[in-house]
Amino acid sequence: MIKRIFNIKNLISSYELIKSKPGNMTRGTTYETLDGISLLTFKKLQGRLKAGTFRFPPARRTQIPKPGKSNETRPLTIASPRDKIVQKAIQLVVEPLFEEKFLDCSHGFRPNKGARTAMTYIDSKFQSSRFIIEADFSKAFDSIQHKKLMEILKEKITCSKTLSLINSGLKAGYVEFGKLHENLSVGTPQGSILSPLLCNIYLHKLDLYMEEVKLKYNCGEKRRKNKEYESLSNAARYMRVKGRNTSEPAKYRALVKKLVSTPSMKYDHDYVRIHYVRYADDFIIGVEGSYQTAKLILYEVENWINDELKLKLNPEKTGIVKYSEKPVKFLGYTLKASQPKGAQKPLERLKTAGRTITRRRKFRIRIHMDYPKILSKLLTKGFIKSRTNHEKHDQREYRGTFRGNLVNLDHADILRYYNSVTRGLYNYYDFAGNVRHLAHVCWLLEESCCLTLARKFKLKTMAATYRKFGKGLGCDVTLKNGKRKKVILWSPSDFKKQSIQSGNNPTAEPLKGLDAVWNAKFTKSNLHKACIICGKTDGVEMHHIRSIGDLKKPSSKLDFFSRQMAAINRKQIPLCKDHHTRLHSNAWSESEKSQLKQKGT
Repeated sequence: MIKRIFNIKNLISSYELIKSKPGNMTRGTTYETLDGISLLTFKKLQGRLKAGTFRFPPARRTQIPKPGKSNETRPLTIASPRDKIVQKAIQLVVEPLFEEKFLDCSHGFRPNKGARTAMTYIDSKFQSSRFIIEADFSKAFDSIQHKKLMEILKEKITCSKTLSLINSGLKAGYVEFGKLHENLSVGTPQGSILSPLLCNIYLHKLDLYMEEVKLKYNCGEKRRKNKEYESLSNAARYMRVKGRNTSEPAKYRALVKKLVSTPSMKYDHDYVRIHYVRYADDFIIGVEGSYQTAKLILYEVENWINDELKLKLNPEKTGIVKYSEKPVKFLGYTLKASQPKGAQKPLERLKTAGRTITRRRKFRIRIHMDYPKILSKLLTKGFIKSRTNHEKHDQREYRGTFRGNLVNLDHADILRYYNSVTRGLYNYYDFAGNVRHLAHVCWLLEESCCLTLARKFKLKTMAATYRKFGKGLGCDVTLKNGKRKKVILWSPSDFKKQSIQSGNNPTAEPLKGLDAVWNAKFTKSNLHKACIICGKTDGVEMHHIRSIGDLKKPSSKLDFFSRQMAAINRKQIPLCKDHHTRLHSNAWSESEKSQLKQKGT
């Protein structure tokens, strides 16, 4: 396995996958970034991995605020960008090995899996659950036991060098406030490329245990029918056959009214079904059974987690909910009953095989966008502001507001920024039952975008901004080929509820075509290109910059080279060692600068 990890194609593919991501020009505890990387760098790295002498250095840890919680922080571990190449190389080899054994109930940080597939799973499996066990680990990533994790890895990985490499990453430790913490025995660093995969491998044991719980508690072939409902149903059918539904309409309506308020199935202690879904370190359990059964399952699961995984559940976020009485929040969604407890189930008419059937409408779990949570996030990030409307019983109202930190961006970049936010929210929630709230969120973002443009162009009102730029707040941009293109603010064509099965659900088989993608990335790598100035192919290194967006800011004090990189719209440019060294010394000739300038035209 270590041969596949240190394969030069795998290392370069790993570099290609991470090179443009934010943070890869941020140093860890070493001074190395991706700047200056070359084929020679990969050959040296390959040699160290092959010999088994590569060891991960300590990472740098910093505390960042928790979103929406100004008084709380969470640790973020920042590894050296070059160490991330090795982390990614390990992930690309190890992940397919474990993917084939992961269960369908696991959805977080997996290829072709995500929040939408988790909701699809809930929509299909949890419909008859009476109780939901909400569970959340207390600092799961920080509490994973290294010894236990390595034992689990050894079940599938027999290569000692690969195991040693992964273990060195776990033991490397971190530097915080100038103090070195090393030789750790617990925790996978948040921010590491490998952490989500290692967490899934660790918690796969919980997934397997929950299969045992299902086998233990699931019982009964089918639920018993309610005799009272059958009696009322037979009486209604008899009246229809005899035509008494028209001759005695009042009596028939009273009978139907009683029928629709009577459950068709009687609660059956001898019929139990357990369902379970996990997204990373968040999971819920659906119990189609009694409260006592749910209570017993929670007790057993919590004890098993403590004893076997040495993890703890967060008592504030763990409990049993009767979802027909109280909504359940999971992954930014709200799961709630379609009707309050005791409500009559309305009738629906279905046309089938040339006849019309009248039946009770089925009640299902409704999946809604967590509207208050989204508003809170938009408020925290400065997209909206709130006020109290005293004329409407002190009701809170929300309006879009300008984002001052975006004003210095280009018009087109402001639109692209808002488009990414709006599209992201829409694609995440387009199947939610409360699409009218989604429409309101999209409008608040449009309002914020309009006010940001108004502030940028010193326009006094939204109306003036719409008059100047039109309905889509658009602007024209010039492409590299000289053609003009209009960039506008994106909004959905309508807000009809989409099918949960549609949207971004994957259509290809898991991992199918992945090798082809890697090979394509390998052949296109800039590492195999010539120096952009002199054309040399030996000893080519990559010059990196932080962000094209940063370079385009009017306030940026750019050197000549950075301005040209912004013009060419590239974050990495191949240079021979001589030109790369002289670039950092600002020693290029006018002729060399002229050659670079021509690349941007």
